[in-house]
Amino acid sequence: MHKILKEIINNFRKTSGFSLMEMLVSIAIVALIMAVVVLNQGDFTDSFNLSTNINDLELQIRQEQVFGISVKEFENEFSSAYGVSLSTFSEEEKLFYIVFADRTISGSKNGIYDSGSSCVVGGSSECIKSNPLTRGVKINKICALNEVNPTTCSEIVGRADITFNRPYPNAKISFFDSSGLLITVSNAVGVQIELISPQGKLKSVKVYTSGQLSIS
Repeated sequence: MHKILKEIINNFRKTSGFSLMEMLVSIAIVALIMAVVVLNQGDFTDSFNLSTNINDLELQIRQEQVFGISVKEFENEFSSAYGVSLSTFSEEEKLFYIVFADRTISGSKNGIYDSGSSCVVGGSSECIKSNPLTRGVKINKICALNEVNPTTCSEIVGRADITFNRPYPNAKISFFDSSGLLITVSNAVGVQIELISPQGKLKSVKVYTSGQLSIS
């Protein structure tokens, strides 16, 4: 009996613990798992930041639609339309968009943001605020949507101003070419604003003249 017990103890001593090879394999497996987690985390963060920016843009446009069809004061005026101006004229301008009030000038509103990209607030300026896109997300392109295929870009433009004026929820969309000239886009029924993430992922918000908004 004593001999059997001694043999069991000796066998246990021989088989207990990890060999150097087993330890190296374990470390390699853990390192591989950590690498996969880190890579997936970066991809998740990139997608999350892009989604956050596109959702914020869509919510901002919806808010201006609400302000536009209600009686909201701006600089002691109650007749202004409200909107958003987006531009791709320069790399700097791709990093933000402007929220503005389309003020009544000579008895009418022109549906255009007239106060410059520097967004000086106060006085006769139409600028309410400049909203930055965050964490490396920027405007990739702006394009018109036409009635033939209202879900696909028909013409890339340099800038688009979207305004809402009471009592209707419809959007007025003004287009500019790459040199900054106001242009007319035939059969335009909306505009698509496409954002791009640092890793190249894309998301868009579409605004239709009917007042409908969607994210894709």
